[in-house]
Amino acid sequence: IHPEDRIYSNTYVNLGTAEVVGFDYDYTLVSYKPAVLDLIYNLARTRLVESLGYPAELEKDLKGYDPEFAIRGLAVDLQTAWICMLTFRYRVSTAFFGRERVKKEDVKRMYRSEAGRSEE
Repeated sequence: IHPEDRIYSNTYVNLGTAEVVGFDYDYTLVSYKPAVLDLIYNLARTRLVESLGYPAELEKDLKGYDPEFAIRGLAVDLQTAWICMLTFRYRVSTAFFGRERVKKEDVKRMYRSEAGRSEE
């Protein structure tokens, strides 16, 4: 088996202490059927409200799983609370504030290179 075809696991993780478990949303292990994606989304939304103290309005405000919304290469900018989609070079290509797309010029201004900042 080639190294890139292998699956590695950590057998020393105590899941009994985990509060939240993520799913393989980058599709590196399997491709999910739409019904499973809907189920995962709905269960996660309910858990956020019922177990982790998120506002109850979240359940009605979040309509349901959207297969067109960001899936792969995501990072959350803790300074801006933007959900950022990253390129393979880890550059921000698109950002969202909630479900609203951030203007391209605002993304460029926020994430331009350090060299670009020194020109100001």
